Amino acid sequence: MRLDASERFRHGEMDFSQRIGWLDGLRGFAMLCVIMGHLSGMDQQAKIWLYSFHMPLFCIISGALFRYEKYDSILACVKDQAKKLLFPYVMLTIVCAPFWYINHIVFGDGKVSFKRLLVGFLTADQYEGTMTNGALWFLPALFLTSVVFWFLVDLDHKGKVNWGGALGICAALAIGVGIFCEGKPTAWNVTGVPAMVIFYGIGCMAMQSYRRHRDAIESLSPTVMTTVIIALMSVGTWAAFANTKVSLLVNDYEVFALMLVSSLGISACLALLFMNLPNVRPLTFAGRYSLDYLGLHIPMMRFFESWRHTAELAQSHAFILGLVVFMMLIPVVYVIERFTPILVGRWPKKKRNGLQ
Repeated sequence: MRLDASERFRHGEMDFSQRIGWLDGLRGFAMLCVIMGHLSGMDQQAKIWLYSFHMPLFCIISGALFRYEKYDSILACVKDQAKKLLFPYVMLTIVCAPFWYINHIVFGDGKVSFKRLLVGFLTADQYEGTMTNGALWFLPALFLTSVVFWFLVDLDHKGKVNWGGALGICAALAIGVGIFCEGKPTAWNVTGVPAMVIFYGIGCMAMQSYRRHRDAIESLSPTVMTTVIIALMSVGTWAAFANTKVSLLVNDYEVFALMLVSSLGISACLALLFMNLPNVRPLTFAGRYSLDYLGLHIPMMRFFESWRHTAELAQSHAFILGLVVFMMLIPVVYVIERFTPILVGRWPKKKRNGLQ
């Protein structure tokens, strides 16, 4: 007998009471890739590979942690996702403002009006206005994606639509967007939501499959696992370079099928790899606090790229700069999470009986 959506999620043995270590490590690696991709001195061939999967992978991981039964209405979903994504967007925009001013106005030669800053903030579109941190476009877009996906699953639960088929409609919409809106970003990346919903849904389905077949996956011999990992990476990398650089932000997918093959192939490879790797604490830390890294890495790296004493080194040794920024953020993030988590939109835990 076919289970409806809510029953599938309840019977999928989904235990969200504990964090999944390898998933945090995978997200931390994805964050490292985002940092590398944003470096102005990074090799263009490397950027083609990085951009082929790093933002889709974030959508996949978010979908893997999706919980339909958590909300009893679309309004409850909107409120919770706004608290988790839109509030941090506001706070991080404010936190980044002083650093943006130093990097852009003091070290640079630009002059930006308050109107352009306001437009950039309201639209989350650095092409339409000016954002204090261009990487923050992802938060409003992920908010829309999360709400749309919950709505689709809810319709499936009510028997009004099959959400698997709805992903097919999203694919058609994404292809249309890629054809008619290529290179044209929109407020909150509305036109990019169909593509993001696809990856979000794939992440959700992949995690359900992993939960059901975890024993079989973990029982694969090292030889078989290594062969699968190499095959996925090879196919994904081939598709990435065959398709050239893509971008969810500006609806630039080139050949949509190749974009799917590269993003899903490399993401699946990395997921299997991190399931079998020992815990890498810096990556796990960055994955757990990926929101902090997303909000703080741009100001830090732009400082090194703009300051005259490090600008030349930052351009000639971009990879090293990426690693330096990644590691320097560890103590910064620790201090923020320990003393002022509100700065990244995380509410302090309530104290009970005088104890934390």
